[in-house]
Amino acid sequence: MYPTVLIKNNKSLLFTAIGLLASVVLIGGAACGNNGSQALQNDTATSIASAQNGPNRAAYAPGRNLAYIANVMPPAISVVDMDKLTLLDTIVFRDLGGTDGKGKQQGHFLTVTPDGKQVWIAEDISDNGGYVQVVDLATGNIIQKWDVGAGVANYITRDGKYLFTSSQKTKNINVFDVASVKYLGDFPIGTAPHVIDTSPDGKTLWTNDSKGGNLRSFDISGLPGKLPTALDTIKIGGTLHALLVHPNGKYVIVGSDESGDNVVDIATKTIVAKVPGKPHNYEISPDRKYVLSGELEFPT
Repeated sequence: MYPTVLIKNNKSLLFTAIGLLASVVLIGGAACGNNGSQALQNDTATSIASAQNGPNRAAYAPGRNLAYIANVMPPAISVVDMDKLTLLDTIVFRDLGGTDGKGKQQGHFLTVTPDGKQVWIAEDISDNGGYVQVVDLATGNIIQKWDVGAGVANYITRDGKYLFTSSQKTKNINVFDVASVKYLGDFPIGTAPHVIDTSPDGKTLWTNDSKGGNLRSFDISGLPGKLPTALDTIKIGGTLHALLVHPNGKYVIVGSDESGDNVVDIATKTIVAKVPGKPHNYEISPDRKYVLSGELEFPT
């Protein structure tokens, strides 16, 4: 599997790594309404955060040039000082019995809040378990946890207000208010998508139903009072994974294991271009001239 990188701003980098071993990730990474679930406080959480290498929590002061790397199995977050290119800390998620979560899979993506104070991540991806938790980076404490299922996808809106995570248990997408650290509810999609993105105006969420082969869109303009509602379903075919909304808001690029990269014109809801391949994740170059695709079957 391959690491992916999302540039947050000039001061901090958020790395999200789809890998099983931290050492591999570090080398490669240099490169629906409310279902009634209750938020659990830290003293009742089924996991605890444990700093392994960096006891000086002042190192997490906002503004530092840090990279956060999600180590999928066993669940942990590596914190890298990007100025010194050194491992600053490893936050290991343990259950209350002290085990290191061996055999448990955490989300492949994570979100650091715009103020640099919290990290949001899903844990224990499974059909009958899973939860989303919030870690206070200054203390390493888990400050909130919701038993709403877990999945690969983890996406924060461009304005930093809302967070969306997929759930393998419920086959829905969870919605959170980031500022108030509040679970708003979930909405149905019938699968646990790997990737989520939104339109530049913040009104539409784009994702896919994976093996269903459909590109899906949802109206999110009613948040926080109204949960997202379904809009369009556009048939792509194959198993879908990679997805990205172009910064100009006119196109969605979605990856299929059958047809490769598909460029969809949002206005006409049609595929206007295809490039062969088996894309896993995308990024767009800063000059908007290139789509960077991590391919499942190629080393580059």
